[in-house]
Amino acid sequence: MIWKHIDNSIAILNMYKNAPELKTVRIKEFNLSENGPTAIMKFDFNSLPDLPPKKWLREKYNAVHIELNFSGIENLTLKGWDTNNIASISIDKSFDSQKKVTIANDNFHISLLCIAISIDKISPYLNG
Repeated sequence: MIWKHIDNSIAILNMYKNAPELKTVRIKEFNLSENGPTAIMKFDFNSLPDLPPKKWLREKYNAVHIELNFSGIENLTLKGWDTNNIASISIDKSFDSQKKVTIANDNFHISLLCIAISIDKISPYLNG
């Protein structure tokens, strides 16, 4: 399960009976910072929570936006980019307690090693 590699993923795990796999997510942004160094990836998925907060139900949100923070990154590669970035995200334990992250589809490929991955933000929205 991909979520075991992400610190503070308890909010996701509490909202979903079966936490969604990150196989078809829409990558909106991928930003780099020299602080850490870090990368922040913003993505959407249409898998609605089984147990959403009451406000989400009242507002009839139909999609979820997540921001992941990759800290202590190294060995970053980025090839290609597109306007419709539906991709698969995989996270594996690497050597030296690092995590190997791969984000890819047919038009682009991002890979990196990092020390930690955490959720910076989870927010609902109306799609379409």
